[in-house]
Amino acid sequence: MRQQQVLEKKKSVEEQNKARAFLNEERQKQIHQQNKVLQEERRQELLARIERTEEIKNQQDKQRQEHVTQRKQQAAAKQAKIRAALEKSAVVMEQKVAKALEKEAKANEALEEFELTRSKLLQE
Repeated sequence: MRQQQVLEKKKSVEEQNKARAFLNEERQKQIHQQNKVLQEERRQELLARIERTEEIKNQQDKQRQEHVTQRKQQAAAKQAKIRAALEKSAVVMEQKVAKALEKEAKANEALEEFELTRSKLLQE
């Protein structure tokens, strides 16, 4: 009888151990599954962060490029304005020189006429 109780006790303990082992194994599987889910969530979050970072970087690059293009256009417009002003001043200067030469020619002509008239008058 004692031996039967010991055997029953042993059998009961074995069943309890099997049940515990089964529960532990199930917990381990559940923990492993939870870890996989968490790992996938973290991976997705990281991918989303990387994508947002790339979008921000691309946006900043685009803005920087637009700014550079705008500055180049402004510089080109400024240079064109300067060139136009220089050309205009060159034309004005040429006109002034031409007028001055004309005046000088007229003055020389008038001087020659004066000299001719003077010499005629002195001869008379």
